[in-house]
Amino acid sequence: MQSPLTSPLAQNAAATPPLKGSFPLDYQQVCHLEMLRYLCCLKEKDGQNSECRDRAFGYFKCRMDNGLMDRDEWPKLGFKDLAEQQQQQQKEEEEKAVVATELQR
Repeated sequence: MQSPLTSPLAQNAAATPPLKGSFPLDYQQVCHLEMLRYLCCLKEKDGQNSECRDRAFGYFKCRMDNGLMDRDEWPKLGFKDLAEQQQQQQKEEEEKAVVATELQR
């Protein structure tokens, strides 16, 4: 009987790093709420990720904003449409802030 280290399968089983590299675990639970929202959505939608993309987007954004994940372009992560929506909302909020500042003068 061969040991697991000398079996033919063990010789071909080389470890490969993940495509996006490694990232730290969220020990401080900085993004815990976003993670729970995403997981609850998946549970409610019977695992249909497409129904929970906005929650996944929020979770990834939190991780990137807090250095728990390397920053990457949203289209590369499959979130081009949600990123454009967020940019539009951000622009509208900035315009509202400018108008509010002008009205206060």
